[in-house]
Amino acid sequence: MFAELCCTSNFTFLTGASHPEEYVMRAHSLGYAGLGITDEASVSGAVRAHLTSQTLNLPLIHGARFRLDDQLELTLLAPSRNAWGELGQLISLARRRSPKGSYQLTRRDFIGQTDTLLCLWHPNPHSLDWTTQLESLSYAFRGRLWITAHLPESGHQAEFAERIDLAAFEW
Repeated sequence: MFAELCCTSNFTFLTGASHPEEYVMRAHSLGYAGLGITDEASVSGAVRAHLTSQTLNLPLIHGARFRLDDQLELTLLAPSRNAWGELGQLISLARRRSPKGSYQLTRRDFIGQTDTLLCLWHPNPHSLDWTTQLESLSYAFRGRLWITAHLPESGHQAEFAERIDLAAFEW
């Protein structure tokens, strides 16, 4: 069974291609076990996706994707009501710090504020700073941190996959 956990809708300007409800319908037609709608620093598509997922009886997990000040990329998933509250607080904090249309978060913002959120870390295949990133993330998301594998199309897929394996084993 497959569930797409990082699906960006057209509520993320110039990034997502379809409405959230269209993604839910497509996931259902493909037989997905579930779907995660994760727009950038936003849950704007949550209501549309939720209504459609209820109609189709497709499990839906809400979340948001963030690029931190140090270019660290994360997707935070909210599997519970408490996690939903934490996600809303983080989005509000990030949006209040910046002019309209942008946001700002740092790694420190997650410490003590993310007790129930799940974290998917999207490592940069060209970064050499994985150890520092993993240390701070594993501290903030104890037992709730996963590494995603988006293999680059640069001819270095095997090297990148090996780095992910080593990082996962170490942490």
